[in-house]
Amino acid sequence: MPKQDPTVSRRETRAFLRAIHDGLGQPPLGGQLRATLIRCLDLLAEQDLERRFQNRERIAELLAEGGDQS
Repeated sequence: MPKQDPTVSRRETRAFLRAIHDGLGQPPLGGQLRATLIRCLDLLAEQDLERRFQNRERIAELLAEGGDQS
């Protein structure tokens, strides 16, 4: 299966974020929140099931720790 061009993926992600922004009528998202959303979408689109489950387990660990880094 050929790999998808990352620039196409980023354009689609940006279009998705614009649609969310337009739909909510909110001010622009901050850079960190936007980057986090993009990473989450990338994780959801991961084709490698083993890697997807590893990420899921890591997120579960962070949530169990309270997610605080303070």
